[in-house]
Amino acid sequence: MIFNSISFAVFFAGFFVLYWFVFKQNLKLQNLLILIGSYIFYAWWDWRFLSLLIGNSLLNYYLGIYISKTDDEKKRKLLLYTGLLTGLGGLLFFKYYNFFITSFVDAFSVFNIRLNAHTLQLILPLGISFYTFRTISYLLDIDKKKINPSTDWVVFFSYVCFFLALHPGLLIKQNC
Repeated sequence: MIFNSISFAVFFAGFFVLYWFVFKQNLKLQNLLILIGSYIFYAWWDWRFLSLLIGNSLLNYYLGIYISKTDDEKKRKLLLYTGLLTGLGGLLFFKYYNFFITSFVDAFSVFNIRLNAHTLQLILPLGISFYTFRTISYLLDIDKKKINPSTDWVVFFSYVCFFLALHPGLLIKQNC
């Protein structure tokens, strides 16, 4: 589903009506609608990558909580680096694996050295850069004690995957 398609227009119209008129007075239902709507949006493109998005969200949700709870600086850094490496590792793998393999093979072909390297037919997951950098900034802000971690998983998962992604605080509300 792309933003300029009829299916998106129908999807968004239904989403908008539910959000602003049906669930207007219920913050929890609005956040749940954002989460479900976002997952439908991502799944429409390719449902197989939902597990990657959910796994990334789950890992960073718990890392944020544990980073804020620990006072041991080494442990905090280990937890932070775990989040950074898994997020950036997935992003680099999906975005640049084939590029680096073909560049490596091409570099050796200049010297008439033929390498048999295989590339993978990878599909780039929708929004992987967006949600990777979103979770990284979240963990960094928690580590620097700029924010407290979200203890409501629906709010956090909605923050990570919100399909319109206008601004983190624009539509995803939580009780402070």
